[in-house]
Amino acid sequence: MIPIPPEIQTTIASAVSWLWGEYGAKAVEKATGKVRDEAKWRWSIDKYYTSLYEKVGFVRILGRMEAEPLENVFTHVNVMEKLLAEQRYDIARLKAEFAPRDFSWHERVKRISGEEAVAEYPKLYILGKPGAGKTTFLKHTALRAIKHEIKKIPIFVTLKELSDSGQEILEFIIHQFQVHRFPDPEEFVVDLLKDGNGIVLFDGLDEVNLADDKRATLISQLNDFVYQYGDCPILLTCRVAATDYSFTQFDYVEMADFDEGQMGHYIDRWFVGNETKRMGCRKALLEDEQNKAVRELAQVPLLLALLCLVYEERNEIPPNRDEIYEEATRALLSKWDASRNISRDTVYKELSLKRKQKMLA
Repeated sequence: MIPIPPEIQTTIASAVSWLWGEYGAKAVEKATGKVRDEAKWRWSIDKYYTSLYEKVGFVRILGRMEAEPLENVFTHVNVMEKLLAEQRYDIARLKAEFAPRDFSWHERVKRISGEEAVAEYPKLYILGKPGAGKTTFLKHTALRAIKHEIKKIPIFVTLKELSDSGQEILEFIIHQFQVHRFPDPEEFVVDLLKDGNGIVLFDGLDEVNLADDKRATLISQLNDFVYQYGDCPILLTCRVAATDYSFTQFDYVEMADFDEGQMGHYIDRWFVGNETKRMGCRKALLEDEQNKAVRELAQVPLLLALLCLVYEERNEIPPNRDEIYEEATRALLSKWDASRNISRDTVYKELSLKRKQKMLA
């Protein structure tokens, strides 16, 4: 069992007390006529929070065997309020905004922090490219709720798990409380959602296959759920290429690439405790003009992690750029999905890794 840090234990205890006062005492008294089951109720909600922390408090980094505490590597992210897919470009503007090795474009695109977006938009649809940090951001939001930085009860739903279970959304959420022997979980969950005291985090719509209308069915369920529990904050993540913009109740934002300040912060967190490697990696990636091309890759969190791993092993960024580009394309095209046991739709079955790499060449 993963040890829970003392500060997390304190916030969980606070949440348990609040939930007992808001829902537990009334529910137990209604069910039994007495308030004798307080200990059982508190134990169950404590177990729910502890399990949730174990799920969202850690991230698996490509290339490392063990999960890493989220706060060890998390870098605060920005989102773009105007989606790239909605913008129109002529040749001159394309050259100006997406010129190779031009990192000043970050300053020309309006961005707000992820935390600001969560506070501003009660229904938030978060789009992003592979490895942009969508799941990590959702986990960080759940962790903020566990710490009471967001005054809501976090409910984290991996949409692939939900779809594979064959359950309805509400049924799936109730089951998360039921497995912790929560007394009368259905009434509690429904009241919590109706009161707007939960924050529901739906992760990975793109990971639900199109086959057998699975994704279409889930989208219909999600729309119904949002209408039914309109007072509850809801976040939903999806890859840019997999969305059809069918959620009218949501505000759409897109995960922004890292700027150089965020790259530096990520490197600092990665090499904490090893000042020599921290400074060496910073210099190699952010200052060495010979590595300016590689710095483009480092704008994507997944690929920055890959570059940190390379530097950790070799104490340098390899002079042969082909090695890095090949490893990066492998990470994005196959390893990232395989590490999370995700199988994409059969429409792509003829596209082998080599075919994809030829297309991108």
